[in-house]
Amino acid sequence: MGQGFMDLQELISVLDVEKVVGPLNRIVKGLTYDSRKAKIGFLFVAISGFRQDGHNFIPEAVRKGARVMVVEKEILSLPPEVTLIRVRSSREALAKLSSYWYGFPSRELKLIGITGTNGKTTTTYLVESILKKAGYKMGRISTINYDLGSGLRSSRITTPESQDLQKMLRKMVDAGVDYAVIEVSSPRVAEVAKLADNLYRAMNIGFANELGLICEKLNIDAYEMVSSVNEAYARTNLFKPGLGAAGPCLAKDPQILNYYARQKGLDTELIGACISVNKKVNSRISSVVSRYLQEKNLQSPKIAIVGLAFKGFPETDDLRGSPALEIVANLKKEFSQCRFSYHDPIVNSFLGNIPVSSIGECIKDSNVVLFLTNHPSLMNIEVNQILERAARPLLIVDCWHNISNPAEISQQQDVEIVRIGDGRV
Repeated sequence: MGQGFMDLQELISVLDVEKVVGPLNRIVKGLTYDSRKAKIGFLFVAISGFRQDGHNFIPEAVRKGARVMVVEKEILSLPPEVTLIRVRSSREALAKLSSYWYGFPSRELKLIGITGTNGKTTTTYLVESILKKAGYKMGRISTINYDLGSGLRSSRITTPESQDLQKMLRKMVDAGVDYAVIEVSSPRVAEVAKLADNLYRAMNIGFANELGLICEKLNIDAYEMVSSVNEAYARTNLFKPGLGAAGPCLAKDPQILNYYARQKGLDTELIGACISVNKKVNSRISSVVSRYLQEKNLQSPKIAIVGLAFKGFPETDDLRGSPALEIVANLKKEFSQCRFSYHDPIVNSFLGNIPVSSIGECIKDSNVVLFLTNHPSLMNIEVNQILERAARPLLIVDCWHNISNPAEISQQQDVEIVRIGDGRV
């Protein structure tokens, strides 16, 4: 089972088919949901996931020789030699096709599923041990490893995709396994939980930055206001304003959740607003610098970027989704004659440049100094450390209240400061 060929009409008899385009009188030589594994004569199931949509990989599957596509979305164009089969749910279809392809192995095993928030692995091992003592041959699929009846194999995920699971169950049957103990989780629940957690933080970041804008207009310090609220109300934990939600997850995950909600016909206004607010926060920095350079008519200004990673605390050298990348790109596009210097405590390379080793070296002769992360070593910077080294005219953009004594700047000629969330300077 699961090897050789199978008649297409026989194979899809287990599906609730909504639409067929193309010939059904053909032989299927293999089954896959991963376009990278497609081969000549294969059936490819396009699954809509949270990170990737299998429908986008149909061309790759066709190039590799797959001739049957099982889909849940409307596909407008396919080569005439390819058969399209549309179903309500591709993921459900994959489970049914896989079970049939491997000869319904679960019918030949006694299955025990273990689920829960904590303790799944421990319980799985306990159940396996008890049944082994009773004389049964055991198979196990757990977070740590698999035992398909012929030895241990390393495990990468708690619950495999349905095709992989059916293939493993078939191997257990062939090895003479009596009982299969399986850790069970819901991939969708786990993924949505992760997206929701990052969305929660992204929303709090967006809310904090809107509060910061309000405080700037009211000539008060948002950091002081946030501290007052958090100290007075134990149930509240307001974030402090800075830059928008950034990084490989916080900027992306709200858009993923928003996309799939809209695919289901939901108008997620709050999530959409969160995405918009966080984008505006970072673009605002570029706009502030742009207006300053235009007002001062600087022809070849030097801009110091202090803090390059997507966040400063906890520290990281990860540049994915970094505000610095976006801001530098915007400024280079508008001011081709700009010169840049970079500093970060742990980032070793930025846009093909090696960041300088100190803040002092970075800001030397600069007309604009941007503090873009809250790395501990970039906090509590004495303003004189900047004033003594930077050029004039000078703009300081303090995104995380990095400077310890900003009030002293008001006494300086040709020096301006923009401090996120602080309307007093």
